[in-house]
Amino acid sequence: MEIVEDKILKSTRWLTLVERIYKDMNGEQQAWVMAQRNNDCSAVMIIPIHYTTHHETPQKRIVVTKEYRVPLGDYEWGFPAGLIDEGESALSTAHRELKEETGLNLDEVTEVSPSVYNTAGMTDEAITMVYGNCSGEISNEFQEASENIETFLMAAEEVEELLKGDHKFGAKAWLILKEFVKIHNITERKYVEDTTATLP
Repeated sequence: MEIVEDKILKSTRWLTLVERIYKDMNGEQQAWVMAQRNNDCSAVMIIPIHYTTHHETPQKRIVVTKEYRVPLGDYEWGFPAGLIDEGESALSTAHRELKEETGLNLDEVTEVSPSVYNTAGMTDEAITMVYGNCSGEISNEFQEASENIETFLMAAEEVEELLKGDHKFGAKAWLILKEFVKIHNITERKYVEDTTATLP
């Protein structure tokens, strides 16, 4: 496979529609139409864990967002996310976007992914996934007029129920939420087994 050239079909404020000319495995010239973010802009998705205290017992909850997505004409369940501004790093964007979309503060970053890709058949947009711990109170006072986002702090049992419903999920978010529930269930099962083993 060989990329020959890119032809701009249409350019808007945020996106450019490109016809990419390439040679296939037989050496034949083909065309692929794709969308690109302007200025090689990448994005960040934040997967935050919030620890709350209820009856003196720490509660581990994952921060989940329900955001209206214009292309879907509906709400999508997922995580806080946003574009990396010029001169910003992925981490500084993660701090900014979490605050803007949820009102929460990113206190600790525990893991940062390499650039991963959303829909490679449609766009070359890359996204960095930032895992961490957060604190604070949920607020929408920092959201822009174009954002319609509701934020939830969800225990594993609540996430499990959410996944059973008829909802729209971001692909990566669905996988992460499934893993969150799975890890919780494994931990709970091990706790029960260890506790049972110590009983007289």
